[in-house]
Amino acid sequence: MPSDFSVLAEYSRILWRAAYEPDLFSADISELLWGRSYSMAALEAAYAVGEKTFWVMVNGQRAGFVAYRNEKAGPRMRLSKLYLHPSFWGQGLGAWVLQSVTRAALDAGAACIELYVFRRNVRAIQAYQRAGFKVAREELTDLGGGVVYDDFVMAKEIESPKAV
Repeated sequence: MPSDFSVLAEYSRILWRAAYEPDLFSADISELLWGRSYSMAALEAAYAVGEKTFWVMVNGQRAGFVAYRNEKAGPRMRLSKLYLHPSFWGQGLGAWVLQSVTRAALDAGAACIELYVFRRNVRAIQAYQRAGFKVAREELTDLGGGVVYDDFVMAKEIESPKAV
């Protein structure tokens, strides 16, 4: 993925805006928040600490992307990014991606997958709940200037399938 950082940055801007503007964020706030996670520098920093990013492809077409990393504290995987193009919303693709992430977590020896989701992003929260995630806690992060991340931290306990 490192060679695709510039492509990912631009594509993520399209998906970010579709997910958050204008209903959840103003364009100014949206751009500020997008830059904190999806600018070239932010993507490179995430890669440097072990984040793995994958394109979600459908019939040779980019449908979105997903990123995750193993956490150093405990056997957890952090699902840090999951965005799909709106033309793929409501088709079960997100559920399939979450199943793939769960398999990757099991393969990595994780017992839990954790993610942060904007508290007002009802579509995403409902999708995560359908996949077995539960709200573990609420978290406010002050970014300064009156801007805060207002998130639910959601988690899903996972275990290896029992041998028959």
